[in-house]
Amino acid sequence: MKSITKKFFGYLVTSLLMLSMFNIILTAGADPDMPTLSVEPSLVVLTMGTETFDVNITIRDLSIDYRAVGLEFRLGFDIDLINVTTVVEGPFLQNPEWNHYGTLFFDLVEDSIILPNGTEIETHALVGNILLPNATGDYTDFAYGDGVLATITFTAISPDVIGICDLDLWGVAITNPEKERLPAHTEDGIAKIHVATISASPSLIMLPTGTDEFTVDIDISDLSLDHRCVGLEFRVEYDDTKLEVVDVVEGPFLDDPTWAPFGTIFFYIIEPPQEPPDPPNPAHILVGMLIVPNATGDWEFFPYGAGTLATITFRWIQFRDSYIIPYATALSNPESVRMPTHTEDAYVKMPRPTLSVDPSMFVGPIDTDEFEINITISDLYIEHDVVGIEFRLAYADMYLEVVDITEGPFMQAFGTTYFIPSVVSQTEGFPPHVHVGIVLLPPWTTIPEGEGTLATITFRWKQYGASELELMGDDWTPLQVRLVDTNSDTLPSPNLEHGYVEVPLATLCIEPPLTQAFFVGDTFDVNVTISDLSVAYHFVGIEFRVAFNDTLLEVVDVTAGPFLDSPLTFYNVDPEAWFPNGTYVPSSVVIGQLLLPPWTDFPYGDGVLVTITFEVIYQETMVDIAPPPLTGEFSIFAGAISDPAQNRQPVDYCDPAAAYEIYPRHLCDLNLDGYVGIDDLIICGEAFGSSPGHIRWNPEADVNGDNYVGIDDIVICAQNFGWPT
Repeated sequence: MKSITKKFFGYLVTSLLMLSMFNIILTAGADPDMPTLSVEPSLVVLTMGTETFDVNITIRDLSIDYRAVGLEFRLGFDIDLINVTTVVEGPFLQNPEWNHYGTLFFDLVEDSIILPNGTEIETHALVGNILLPNATGDYTDFAYGDGVLATITFTAISPDVIGICDLDLWGVAITNPEKERLPAHTEDGIAKIHVATISASPSLIMLPTGTDEFTVDIDISDLSLDHRCVGLEFRVEYDDTKLEVVDVVEGPFLDDPTWAPFGTIFFYIIEPPQEPPDPPNPAHILVGMLIVPNATGDWEFFPYGAGTLATITFRWIQFRDSYIIPYATALSNPESVRMPTHTEDAYVKMPRPTLSVDPSMFVGPIDTDEFEINITISDLYIEHDVVGIEFRLAYADMYLEVVDITEGPFMQAFGTTYFIPSVVSQTEGFPPHVHVGIVLLPPWTTIPEGEGTLATITFRWKQYGASELELMGDDWTPLQVRLVDTNSDTLPSPNLEHGYVEVPLATLCIEPPLTQAFFVGDTFDVNVTISDLSVAYHFVGIEFRVAFNDTLLEVVDVTAGPFLDSPLTFYNVDPEAWFPNGTYVPSSVVIGQLLLPPWTDFPYGDGVLVTITFEVIYQETMVDIAPPPLTGEFSIFAGAISDPAQNRQPVDYCDPAAAYEIYPRHLCDLNLDGYVGIDDLIICGEAFGSSPGHIRWNPEADVNGDNYVGIDDIVICAQNFGWPT
């Protein structure tokens, strides 16, 4: 940064200004997915007593394909209301991922001018930001993504200035290393300086049921004494095809005796919509309010703060969404100067019925591959006037097929219905789905209301899997859910609650959870069990591996358990190995079971698949201090269930599957009965005086391992007489 000379900086700024002034914009290969520069926040409301505010100029969706190394933009503003105090570089280009040598950041505030061609350029802030290249003038990395380019601080021209200022982004360009200027979208902002706010309250109004009337308050806030307000005027727009005005009454704010000791004048006019040739104007209420002055025509006090100006009572004509929009608002001071205000609208919303998949989450079943789900409706009011419902339910036909669609009892409770079910295969752009229409036939003596089941859909699992059950909403136009009233009009989209179904995951376990062994040569059995096996697996075969420590145990046999009906069972014992793909497989027994065709029924539920018989081939020995038992775990892995189409379906495993313990043997327990007793001393005595090759030689009696059974061996056994007590 410090090496950049003032001469270079001046040349750079002048060049950028010339390019912008004469609109020399070279657009090279501009991507249609352009990035966007925005003013954030897009709306700033500066209340009385506050003089400064900040806005960020942000960028989003900048693609690395732009190869961006610099940016330039201009932000126009009203110099009669605000001025720029400071401009600070944001963190976006400073990101070390692409900023290796620093940045060059500059800003200028330019007054409005008229170009030779007559074009007027408004007062604006010009901001530029450039990544500095390496020593050879090249770039290795480029900016991308989202972030803040600059923060601009504005200050009101004076404490009593009042007005609304547009913050317009223009002259935007993104520069690549070839000095091409690439375009970007822009999103402008608005600053409302020292203005009060007139708003419709509440901002969201839910249409009532059981009555056709509701009220809306027109409120004021952020009103300052400096406004010296003595009167107000505003208009309230509404949709007269859906709403009608019942009454308008003055609120308590302006009529407060604190500043209106002589009362107020309040009036309103309900204006119908005006069509050309008159100036077009929507249906609205014109409201005027004035604080009555004293006898000399003066005002001694002025209102401030917040409160309700008026309350409007509406009656809905159509039970549908609508709006209430204050506009053409103005405050007046004693000098009859009209001051603008900020406005905030209200949205009138029809309560939305809800269509749901019930249950929303379904895991199962176990004993059949068929299941039912209901499509239900709730929060339906008589005011909705609904006599027809159409919905589509998307599902994954790889896993599911539709067996049946039947009408539920809800609509039938209100009269004769026409029920139209169908199954639609996948078409271009749309997934496979169930399509249902239900119409309540006229005459309509009662209108449906409440909650209930519209339809019941029976699915069958084609194979193990899972599926979203999605009620197709507005994202699937024109196939979205529709509710139709007695005038054949479509209601706004209802709330949708989707569903999800899955086959329960079968689990393989080993029982018992712990096995203990005490001597080499001992054998024991463990069972491999399966639980939560669903018919939906369409089980015809299974394979899995059981890992074990082959230095301690060896497999004697594998036999089929009672769960499957006469399966073909086979196994192999494999030592540990590394596969060519780098996968390590521990020593294990690989087991397979197959049900022979024809396959008419499929197993389900819980039971024992196989029994594995192990033999102990090693244990530690001890004399004085017993070491802990040797321990290990049986773990099941590489399991898969096969269906008739040879699909490999996943399984779950108990974790850990099971454990085993092999206890050490005492060297003096010569008869392997787990106890050092007189019989062990007799065995040792029978070998007394022998060595290898002798007719009485017994290596087990050579307790100290010196190849001779002597008195020292008998002494050791005598010392441990009565072990393990």
